[in-house]
Amino acid sequence: MHDPIRNALKEAYKERVFSEDKKQETLEKVNNKNKAWLPFSVTVIVTCCVLILTFWLVREPITEVVISSEQAPHTVEDIYMERWHEFMTIVENERNEQATLTYLAKSDWLLQRAIESGHSVFYSAPTLTDEEKRSLIELLHYMYQWVERPNRLIDFPQVETFDELTKQAPQLLGHLRGKYKKQPILTVEEQKAPKLRLFYMKPEEIISTLVFFGIFALLLYSNWTSKRNYFFAAIQVGVLCSILLVMFMPSSEKYAFDETTLLQQSIPTFDEPTIDPTVAKLSSASTFGDVRFALVDLGNGIHGLAKFYKNHIGYAWSGSQWGRQKIFTDWVQGVPGQVIAVQQGHGVSRIDLVEEQTKRILSIALDPDEAAIYFIGVPEDFRSYQMLYYSKDGVRMH
Repeated sequence: MHDPIRNALKEAYKERVFSEDKKQETLEKVNNKNKAWLPFSVTVIVTCCVLILTFWLVREPITEVVISSEQAPHTVEDIYMERWHEFMTIVENERNEQATLTYLAKSDWLLQRAIESGHSVFYSAPTLTDEEKRSLIELLHYMYQWVERPNRLIDFPQVETFDELTKQAPQLLGHLRGKYKKQPILTVEEQKAPKLRLFYMKPEEIISTLVFFGIFALLLYSNWTSKRNYFFAAIQVGVLCSILLVMFMPSSEKYAFDETTLLQQSIPTFDEPTIDPTVAKLSSASTFGDVRFALVDLGNGIHGLAKFYKNHIGYAWSGSQWGRQKIFTDWVQGVPGQVIAVQQGHGVSRIDLVEEQTKRILSIALDPDEAAIYFIGVPEDFRSYQMLYYSKDGVRMH
């Protein structure tokens, strides 16, 4: 390729003098050459971005697992009022450890999801306004907090029907919000995690990455406008593409925000070759504090329990266990107690929490045929304890 600057210099040497016209012509060619590389630099960088974003858009789609809302065995109205009556029993009876343990052992997450979505595989829901949905969901949150830390200065009315409770929920929330930690109630759409890895990076990681990118972009521009070393230019372009790829590629994090994504994100974590994803179904799900659990029936007599921890984005998968047993145990970090997940047909009708020194016993009743996830919190005065499982016939199981 002919270099216009070199040709201009050769012509000047031939004439043995640099005339003013030649000097001006040479300067113009140098300036034009520098300007010509600027759009080329921008074009290369933009092209890299387009290629990476195109890769993200045409990537292989994730197989969707959709949970049917047909044949819900319970109604939101019935289960909600059961929780309300359990709550009022604790309100009216101070220091009822048995009732408190039973109430806190259950999660309201599936009930809250059914209220928000209007349908669920677990509960059929009535028609409610958005304001009523948010009020009822938030009330469940504060009821749980009240049982954990009772405040006897709050008066609760006697309510007998779901409709009455729906009408009184805003007034109750007015009393509870000032006494307990407020938790924003987010819809599924508000909870959905972004797909690009950029959104999962910490602020300091984003800043350092952008600084690194800027340095290499300047080096690349400097190289193209002066030395034009194509070997180093190729390396610099490769580094820039790698940085963009890291920032804009789809995140590998597995986040779950509803029943469908819980099942969808859980299935690949069960490393069992005999699992058929098309027959897998969500048996139960619970959220206790910053931990969410999904109990899955994987078919062929195999069951699994997946665990998701809450971070600044949402609930991210952290571990799974599976096998042919129908009882799984786990824990909530930083909280004394044990998570017990039981699959349908587990046969356990009662779990006794026994303080080994005083032999004091607190019990939780289970439906021996129903899948569920419980958190059995251990009272502070239980220095050492054991959990005993009993069948519906009263026989100790293990």
